Amino acid sequence: MTMSNKTLKVAALALTAILAAACDETRSGESVDEKEEVVEAPPGSRTDNSQAVAPVEAPAAETAMLELERVLRRVERGTASDADGVVLEKVIVSSALPAEALDRASLGLSRAREAAGDGEGAIAAVETLMKRHAGDTTFELHDASRRRLRLLVSGTEEAPTRYDQNMEPMASVGKALVPYFPEDDRGATLADIVLVGKAPNSADPHGIFNLRAAKRDLEESACSVCDIDIRVQRSISRIDSWVDLALQAGERRADMPNPDRSMVVVYFDLEQNRVPSRYDAYLAVPSEETIERLERGEAFVAVRERPGKKPLLLLAAPRAGQLDHVETAFAEMTTLPMAPVVVEVPKKLLPAEIQGVVRGGFKGFRTCYEKILAVDPKAAGKVTAKFRIMPNGAVEAVSSDSTFEGSDIGNCIADRVAKMRFPAGGVKTEVTYPIAFSP
Repeated sequence: MTMSNKTLKVAALALTAILAAACDETRSGESVDEKEEVVEAPPGSRTDNSQAVAPVEAPAAETAMLELERVLRRVERGTASDADGVVLEKVIVSSALPAEALDRASLGLSRAREAAGDGEGAIAAVETLMKRHAGDTTFELHDASRRRLRLLVSGTEEAPTRYDQNMEPMASVGKALVPYFPEDDRGATLADIVLVGKAPNSADPHGIFNLRAAKRDLEESACSVCDIDIRVQRSISRIDSWVDLALQAGERRADMPNPDRSMVVVYFDLEQNRVPSRYDAYLAVPSEETIERLERGEAFVAVRERPGKKPLLLLAAPRAGQLDHVETAFAEMTTLPMAPVVVEVPKKLLPAEIQGVVRGGFKGFRTCYEKILAVDPKAAGKVTAKFRIMPNGAVEAVSSDSTFEGSDIGNCIADRVAKMRFPAGGVKTEVTYPIAFSP
């Protein structure tokens, strides 16, 4: 929360009156009137809210904080009264102080309620504090709030040991990426990454972006006996097309990935991830040069640094199916390739590429099978399709064998396979593909 000195002074003056009213009314045994609060305007000010308010002397800005400090000291000593709890509630509701002061008031209220035997109220005060920071990467009392909530709910401040974090894969190249994600002044690291051309539900099988493990490995290498506390918040946006770059580049919170400030990793191929030159600002190698390399059959990795920003990474291959091999090669690197590094990839079609196209035709195969089910609802069997994929991806020489007697399902399947189009692998590929059917 950021306030001008003038705003803070006026707010503090109002809060001072609120604190005083809360203390006076509660101590006198009278109910606190929450419907209306009247604050006497200082000399020279105007009561009309549409007019400017005259500056308030600095001591007024300090009064509210001093009163809050007195209450918090009584809470720490265990001598807080019911009136002090009311004061803290008023401070939090008023929102007239900076966020850090409001958070301290919330933790103080939690302790006061706990001391009064109100366990649920103590928990609720901390939860309210944390909800106030929804969406924040971290805040001043983040760790203190987490410890207190854990203590109130579970009885201990200590978090259980996370052994599973040590089981996640970690790529060698991850250690080369760590310097681009420095710690903030609280010792926490935000790893904000935008992956372009990577399916939204894709995992990180090599651990390239497991920066927590990479950072721990680096620090343990520097000091094997040190007590190392690694705090990394990883925020990754996976977008399957360059089209969404414009959406991602819009104004977003500082803790959310944004191509203009986050690390951008582009997966580029000639089939489905061909990024137009309009978005060269996000490519480690310009689109035109990348396409020329891919059309020559090259696959490569390249990195480009951006002054004052995180780097751009480009993983490129002629076919989408070859990108896994490029990613594997990148994961094994120990330094970042600031100039394009060629990666050897299989030239012929990979089993996953063939399987992906055939599975895309399963809906049509099901239509063929449903003609049999209309006659025999319990019919089950297998059709084996045999075909040849030409260098340009077209299909020839299709035939089929079927275990379904007296049915033309084999011909139906063969007709659909003949219309399929595979990635252009540059060589002929003979395929035998069994397909099982059951109701």
